[in-house]
Amino acid sequence: MANRGEGGTSIVLQLWLAELLNSGVVDRHLRRMRVRHRKKRNLIADYLQRDFPDWQWRLPGGGLQFWIQLPPKQNAAQIIQEWLDRG
Repeated sequence: MANRGEGGTSIVLQLWLAELLNSGVVDRHLRRMRVRHRKKRNLIADYLQRDFPDWQWRLPGGGLQFWIQLPPKQNAAQIIQEWLDRG
């Protein structure tokens, strides 16, 4: 552990962070966030499947970013604006 005299993080802060990590608070938060993000990801996938059945995409293993391959001669900006206009 570094001390502030050496330009590092204070020992008190390091001990607090170690206690926080060991308490399980962070793990519980991450589990909740994974569930929340999985629900959002699935909702996005449902919208894509319903509104754009001719698009090719894969369900992301993590996160909310989809890589989408549009059919030839489709303008992504125009499609996105139309989708936003629908609400």
